[in-house]
Amino acid sequence: MGIRWMLVLPCAIIGFYTALLLSIGVHKVLNGWCPGGQVISGVCMVLWVRLLPMILGASIAPVLVIIFGTLVAPGLRPLVAWVLYLGGLCIALTFTHGYMLPFGILAGVTGAATAAILHGKYRVRDKTGA
Repeated sequence: MGIRWMLVLPCAIIGFYTALLLSIGVHKVLNGWCPGGQVISGVCMVLWVRLLPMILGASIAPVLVIIFGTLVAPGLRPLVAWVLYLGGLCIALTFTHGYMLPFGILAGVTGAATAAILHGKYRVRDKTGA
């Protein structure tokens, strides 16, 4: 088994954590712009300041997971993209909190659709022609 095949899952995980760090950074920036009187214990209580980073992270994570994992795969990239997509979907549905379910589904579907469009447009054909 080649080293590139062994790097598919770690690169996909790196894509997830890249999206996580990006959403944490957005949260820090938005928390700094919080209107006066809305900060309680260092956390901004304005709803959009709390939700926007989560929605952004949930929208970008599927794209980065699929792109990072697919780019390192030496072949069968469409199959790798579908496996990463379905695995990520299962993980996302498992860990979605009940109150965030509508936002999580909307953001996840948007991110997954974007990943599918980007994959379809920019995919590199493997040696088998798939």
